Amino acid sequence: MVDLGLIQAYAATLTLAVIPIVLGSFGSLKTSKRSLRLIAEAKGESISLSPDEDEEEVERISFSDAYMFPVMGSCLLGGLYLTFKYIDKSWLNWGIGWYFTLTAFPAIFLTGSTIISHLTPKFISDRLPLYDITIKDRSTEIFSTPLPFLSLVAIPLSAAVPYFYVVLGHPWWANNIMGFSFAQNAIQLMRLDGMLTGAMLLGGLFLYDIFWVFGTDVMVSVATGLDAPIKLLFPKDPSLTRSAGFTMLGLGDIIIPGVLIALALRLDFSLHSRRHPSKPLTPSDSFPKPYFLAIIVAYVVGLVTTIVVMHTTRSAQPALLYLSPACVGAIAFTSYLKSQFSLVFFSSGWSDGEDDELEVAWRAKELAASASFEDESATLDAASVNGKGPTLEEAKVKSRVAAVVEKKEEEEQGMRLRTSGHDRDHDQEKRKA
Repeated sequence: MVDLGLIQAYAATLTLAVIPIVLGSFGSLKTSKRSLRLIAEAKGESISLSPDEDEEEVERISFSDAYMFPVMGSCLLGGLYLTFKYIDKSWLNWGIGWYFTLTAFPAIFLTGSTIISHLTPKFISDRLPLYDITIKDRSTEIFSTPLPFLSLVAIPLSAAVPYFYVVLGHPWWANNIMGFSFAQNAIQLMRLDGMLTGAMLLGGLFLYDIFWVFGTDVMVSVATGLDAPIKLLFPKDPSLTRSAGFTMLGLGDIIIPGVLIALALRLDFSLHSRRHPSKPLTPSDSFPKPYFLAIIVAYVVGLVTTIVVMHTTRSAQPALLYLSPACVGAIAFTSYLKSQFSLVFFSSGWSDGEDDELEVAWRAKELAASASFEDESATLDAASVNGKGPTLEEAKVKSRVAAVVEKKEEEEQGMRLRTSGHDRDHDQEKRKA
């Protein structure tokens, strides 16, 4: 006999895992500095050559950080297990519960704003006001962010969910809204510096998950004993009551693969931008997503495999045992088929944020050239007055033409070098056709 309640719970768990990954991945896309320059130039707006303008410090997880994750995770997990063993866990759950309750307000607000912005048609959102929230200490700006009018709708929700989570005794639906928001924001904000780092991260946590689930009872004890929104729950009973228990998926099994999936989408975004260097690309534009589609399908297959094995064996399964090889393998296989393996995985290939670094380097060079030109202009002016050299206007025209030619040559050469693997693959496909 088919258990409809169990099928409903598994399908809901799968859906709740995939949606924050997709939202967080697309939320992590940013218009590159080169595209911003091209958009401004098309509008005839002036561009500042300062490389520091609008510069954001982005902390990325490095390769050395990645192999420390299993160590730090083991220390935290072991500490929680010992705390549960020797201290009344109700006190620990009380403290951790309040911590997550307070941090849920901004998380739910950001997630709610993201969902509302995606669901609202552009012709409506463009006509609504945009507010600027700025915090200053005297004349020093501490924090500043734009606040669309529609985001105000998310404020009541972000306050109501934590309130009901506390008042109603941690209901599963409030737990899921909070956990969903934590996962979506973590995927959007966490950055890996490259695919090799992502492979190292998932590989290390693959071994971590296997050891703590199969080798000891620590993982299962902490996951079931900790009453906090660090996992997604869904009732097995079709009427959504607690009577039949819950399916459970830890947020780590969403966030860790999700960070790599978001990186794959940014890789697709970057490669498409490099193939069309003269055209600006924004996150709302359509572009091919071979790596993103491959890894998101692999994630779904890996999670379904986890559920099937868990249901068949009637025992807890480390999800990363199936998710890690599925996700890393999907990227490796796709890059091999596209003749881009070295571009994707090796240190001499693509890295996250590299496009902006190249643009900033070009701006710095332009700024230096501009300063040098200003220093020379006085000398040229004096020489032209004495009839011993070209006029200042002639020198300016010559210098500007040379700068434009040099900029175009550098852009074309850089794009050829960075997308050489894709170009070879594209040529082969054309010859086959």
